[in-house]
Amino acid sequence: MEKVIAYLESPTWLGHAATQQEIYVKTLLGMGKRVIVVTPYPEETQLWKDKIAPAERERLYICKLEMSPQKGLAKKFKWLWVDRQISRAAKEAGWSVDLVLVTWLDGLKVSFVKALLTGMLFRYSWAGLYFLPTHFRSDTVIAKRKRIRQILADSALLLCSSCKGIGVLDEGTIPGLQKVKRNLPVFLPELTEKAVIETAEIDSIRLMAGGRCIFALLGHLAARKGVLEFLRLARDFDDDKGFFLMAGQFDPASFEPEELAEIRQLLETKGRNNCFFKLAKVESAKEFNAFLACSDVLYLGYKNFYHSSGLLAKAAHFRKPVIAGKGYCIGERVERYKLGITVNISCYQEIKAAAEVLAEEENRRRFVGGSGFAEYDSQNSVAALRKALQQLLD
Repeated sequence: MEKVIAYLESPTWLGHAATQQEIYVKTLLGMGKRVIVVTPYPEETQLWKDKIAPAERERLYICKLEMSPQKGLAKKFKWLWVDRQISRAAKEAGWSVDLVLVTWLDGLKVSFVKALLTGMLFRYSWAGLYFLPTHFRSDTVIAKRKRIRQILADSALLLCSSCKGIGVLDEGTIPGLQKVKRNLPVFLPELTEKAVIETAEIDSIRLMAGGRCIFALLGHLAARKGVLEFLRLARDFDDDKGFFLMAGQFDPASFEPEELAEIRQLLETKGRNNCFFKLAKVESAKEFNAFLACSDVLYLGYKNFYHSSGLLAKAAHFRKPVIAGKGYCIGERVERYKLGITVNISCYQEIKAAAEVLAEEENRRRFVGGSGFAEYDSQNSVAALRKALQQLLD
């Protein structure tokens, strides 16, 4: 009998959940597992389930995830609510669950005392994907008392007998996690959708750029993404050498009032021919990739961003050099694999100087011609995921 994995989604369907789900679950099915997907949007899963082989469809069951309780014991003890969700899903599927894969462990973090109770409340063996274990990175800026409190709470949860392992995307957190339990963290590849769909809008952007270097800032456009610095760069850069593309959901609440006022001025494009701004969420992953594919340089000058990024994996796949902040996960990888230029993101002149270097096609070719792009891209493969999941789940 095949091992049964319950793939538990977050109720909030965070980030690239749909893409991650399809890649992970298809990989698990390819490994011969039975999978129960517990998700808030079963119709999304059904779309790709209908397209897979009949033999794999028989080993995949979809169950709707109920919303988090707003009152009662299950609200106070998150893992009790999870236990009930898995029990209901297993009953519907008629399968006995061997292990629960928690795809957003960050959302199930609890206090030290509640973590100690988890072993009694939760009846299933589990493994979790931990995306933001910031406090386990030694170079992050966190108050000492807060760091200790978070590490203690996590340690109590991760040392539960029911915890069989966790997966992380940032290798910089592994030394800290190994102090809790040496064989605990498994390093996961950064997998993303890589297909592209061409649109008339993309053709129009290329036409407007007219052969100039296209600098792109994509995704959730919040303060920490360096939106203000990118817009200043668009204002100050030589119009003959650079074109600036920004696309994604704009988050005005993340900015200070004076920053927002400046941004509104910088977004005024009347009389300018060096920019294209689309301040709306790009719904399709393939369309998002088209924006990236049509660019020449990707801007990753994020502020206080300690973790990995799917955009860096996309940049490597599409062979696009990046401008990134020094240090932490992204900066360390950019320097290790020579994927672009790292800068002190608090120094605008450094950012501008890096852009001036990468605006020259010869310099971009020098970066892309190295082995780092192919090496980093190959590490973020389905084969690498399969190996990591085998280690995590078995």
